[in-house]
Amino acid sequence: MTDIDLLAVRAGMKRARNVDRDAEEDPTLGDAEVGVTRKPCIHTVVRPELVFARNVMLLDRDYRARHAAHLPPIPTPTVLTARFVADAVYAGHGNLSIAAGGARVYTDAGCTTLLLDPDDGLPLTGPHPVRIPNAQLAGAGVTLYVLGGARGALGLRLALDPAAGLVVQGPAPANATVVELTLEASTFRPSSVALVEGQKIAFGKLAGVPPALARSLRCPVTIRQSTPQVPGARLMLRSSAPGVSVHPRERASAVGDADRLGAAQPDADQVLWVQGTAAGAPVWLSLGLELADGTDLDHGDLLKVIPVAQGAVSVGFEWEVNALMVERHHDLDRLRLDTNWEGIPSKGIVFQSTVAALRIEAELPQGRIAESYGEFVLGPAYDHAQLEGQFAELKRVHRAVEVQRLAYVRTPAAIMSREPGRHAEVWMPTGHRVALRLKGTWGGTAQASFAVPLWMLPNFLARFDEGPGDRAKQHAETFAAQVANDLGVHAGREATDLLIGLVAACQYYVEVFRGHPRLGDDDGPKTSLHVMFRTDFHAMYGRLENDRQRSAFAAWCAAHPHRADRLLPAGYSTGGGGFEARGPTIANWLASVIAPGGARHGKDLMSPPAGFPDHHGPEVIKYGMGKLECDGVTGNVIAECRDIPRNVAGFDIFVGAAFGIADDFLLAGNRTWVDHGLEARWGPNPLPVERRFRGLRGDPLGNQP
Repeated sequence: MTDIDLLAVRAGMKRARNVDRDAEEDPTLGDAEVGVTRKPCIHTVVRPELVFARNVMLLDRDYRARHAAHLPPIPTPTVLTARFVADAVYAGHGNLSIAAGGARVYTDAGCTTLLLDPDDGLPLTGPHPVRIPNAQLAGAGVTLYVLGGARGALGLRLALDPAAGLVVQGPAPANATVVELTLEASTFRPSSVALVEGQKIAFGKLAGVPPALARSLRCPVTIRQSTPQVPGARLMLRSSAPGVSVHPRERASAVGDADRLGAAQPDADQVLWVQGTAAGAPVWLSLGLELADGTDLDHGDLLKVIPVAQGAVSVGFEWEVNALMVERHHDLDRLRLDTNWEGIPSKGIVFQSTVAALRIEAELPQGRIAESYGEFVLGPAYDHAQLEGQFAELKRVHRAVEVQRLAYVRTPAAIMSREPGRHAEVWMPTGHRVALRLKGTWGGTAQASFAVPLWMLPNFLARFDEGPGDRAKQHAETFAAQVANDLGVHAGREATDLLIGLVAACQYYVEVFRGHPRLGDDDGPKTSLHVMFRTDFHAMYGRLENDRQRSAFAAWCAAHPHRADRLLPAGYSTGGGGFEARGPTIANWLASVIAPGGARHGKDLMSPPAGFPDHHGPEVIKYGMGKLECDGVTGNVIAECRDIPRNVAGFDIFVGAAFGIADDFLLAGNRTWVDHGLEARWGPNPLPVERRFRGLRGDPLGNQP
């Protein structure tokens, strides 16, 4: 190498060193020392980006984890884009962390796969950031899906690792507000009790689908204002499939009762009413949020609804008229006038209509065996047309007696002797003439009987016996919530509406009998019951659908807080005027509900209670408690409301009471009697509108004007 060549190499090396040194000090300065002119040199800056598609997101209630077997939909996630921006090759990686609040971050829109750290496989939490590899952050970046873990402010941030020769900016933040939407269902009337999985919704949490021309059993659903409230947003209810509708009123109305599914509601607390429209598969009601810009966030909260056929709820009525003497007359001169009449044995049927379900039975007042009075028995009626036919026939008999104060009927079948040991003897043959003689005014006590689905019993009891019935309903629903929420303790058990109905029925008897320790009436325990089940409890138990429900009921029986106590602590009378019988312990009674034993003829220990004839079928004297199976037409539970409030003093009063109760339980068909006025069909003296009976706790019955 020549000296000239060596000098040239040294000059080149010097220029290179100067350029590097000067560039580190000030990249805008050239190398004036060597007289070289060049373009400015700018360092590459790498910056992280973290962007939410919207600044509002829904709270994730983690339905899929809690109810994996039911596959509920998930709330709408908010999309999160994470990436870096650089003009050069960046070989580092990002660290995603939670700066405030709580969230779950997923890699798929269905929110089934959590974002996990590639090093330890753990998800993102407050104290645990997640590393995101460089390859995912490059270019368009990675799309993530975020659901809130706690309501309120949420802050995420993405930080990049430092890189040699590159300028890496500080962490990029992304902030949002996590909103909680609450959808609560009440089984009967609005309350703060939220619906738990395994329960449904209307009248025992099944959404009833009514028969033709009948209204549906509707269930109140409470929508809670978004928390925290979002300015300009509105609430919206949707259904995952057809089968239900949502309305602003409890009862169907021609005005202002349109279906509110899919219609935006004010962001405020409000009550709507759900009914079934088509029986079928379960559907999920979801509560969503419509933001001011039109964005929809759906599935903020969920309720599972199973629309079922509403079923033929039937009603029947009994009306005792104490002044209507039911007797046979002896035309013998040697008998005095007041002794020419002879009473009919109790429960003897003296009249049976051939055109409607109406009969007249004899009743005996205590201590007056020689006299008997009449009781009208109507039903069952499965729709309004049947009920009106029964009352038309009752009106015919009523008028026939009222005109002459005396009418004659003939026994439809033989009436047997009631004397001990002579039950096989015919006391009065078929076709024998019996007199209906009115000695005073129409009036007396009335009873109503119902055949209702097992799942309706909690609300049936709460309506008809407000104190014990309400407590029984709450007790049953509390137990069902424990089963649904504590799967560790209640593994293999199912909290359903059928289970709730059976528990409520049993607990109702516990509530009533423990609250009435002295039962001295010779008719035994039934006299203390406002609602008496004619269906035995073992038959109700037989309505449970599977072993999971039966296991849950057995668990309730085993854990009952009063199981060692007597069901009737102070005993009851069986006809001797004292307290001869004490009945079973609660534990033994509940055990007999599950397995009655051969000696009980398939009945539990309260069907009937000890001291009364066993219900094996052919006995003449029928003690009512638990005598019957479930209704043969519908499979429903037969229950008797033993006293309609106040004296039913007159035919019109009885009509109003009966149609009010029937209307309460939504019989199929069109009503005409009460709606059109009694005077149009039956002449003067109609029942005033203000006295029409609208349920057992509705308008007072009053007296016949």
